[in-house]
Amino acid sequence: RVLFRSSCASCHAWAASIQAWVSLGIPLAHSPGLINGGAEMYMHSSLILPFQSFPVFSENVKAIKPLAEENNITIFTFSNDTNIADENIYVLGLGVEQQVDRVVKYAIDQGYEYFASIAPANEYGSKLAFQLRESAGNKQNTLKTEFYSSVNDLDANIRRIVKTLSESPVNEEGKPLFQENIAEKKLIYEQERSFITDEKILEAQDKFYTEIRDLKDYRRALIIGDGSKNLIEIGRILESKKMPQDIKLLGLSVWDENSALNTEIYNNAWYADYAKENIKIFESHFYENYSYNPPKISILAYDVVSVISALASYHDENNEFSLENLNNSVGFSGISGVFRFREDGVVERLLEIYEVINGYGNSLDPAPFQFEEEETNL
Repeated sequence: RVLFRSSCASCHAWAASIQAWVSLGIPLAHSPGLINGGAEMYMHSSLILPFQSFPVFSENVKAIKPLAEENNITIFTFSNDTNIADENIYVLGLGVEQQVDRVVKYAIDQGYEYFASIAPANEYGSKLAFQLRESAGNKQNTLKTEFYSSVNDLDANIRRIVKTLSESPVNEEGKPLFQENIAEKKLIYEQERSFITDEKILEAQDKFYTEIRDLKDYRRALIIGDGSKNLIEIGRILESKKMPQDIKLLGLSVWDENSALNTEIYNNAWYADYAKENIKIFESHFYENYSYNPPKISILAYDVVSVISALASYHDENNEFSLENLNNSVGFSGISGVFRFREDGVVERLLEIYEVINGYGNSLDPAPFQFEEEETNL
């Protein structure tokens, strides 16, 4: 049987996908919008199902978690709160950690060594700052993180960020290590200098170490963890503070289709997001059927459909559905790209890097087609 209840904006996306589930003979329970007692009541009425899918907030998942564990039921949630992930609760939403890791490591591959960040003073901002330190390699490569509680704080926050990026590529803890490293390199150069006969090489090396002493030769990047209307204000203040033009701006998926990207300062900035090729096809087909653009969360609903469709091919001798192959290392290919389910409940995704050109994100570094064994667990 199929049980379908919905009160959220993605209900049409789910309704359009129900036929795929039914054709596979898979029972479905869908309960977006139910909270606390409502979610628990629904769980009690649906315990015969091997899994349930709840595009709900993290509070709803917490409410039904004990019942899910007691009855060995797997839950797919569209939340992006990785704190609620567990061995039987899979978080399909795109967490900030994976986005930060993707865009920072891409920047490192392009030669950027030192990073700063500005983020809201909440759990989202804390996760961003922590992941930045992890992805940058060590804390000496993270210059400064500024947290703001309101738009009124931004001027002071950004003034400090610009000052740090303009004056030094290291924080106070990292400065001794930085100076020691430079001193060693300079000592080696001075020892070898007498053997260099090419005047052009000598001139270039002398200039190089002068630039190091002036701290101008180190590529720096600023990651901005906001996609709301604050992004416009942040851009305006960065311009007013005369941020050095060689600072690369980095962003996250919340930047996508944000009108703030029309601000000149965001031109050539990079951000991480889902691969868009399949999403555009899906959105076009959705509009043809429903005459309006689908809510973004709907792509996660269809991702679940693709997963269950794939798993259905692994049924046992009694033709019963099983979730045993859910955690395979190869993963699955859905509308949002390639992803896989980790045993801790986090859904790991292969993301694309976009470059802002004239207000729009253009693909710069495509998402990989498959996972590598050494893929970072985030």
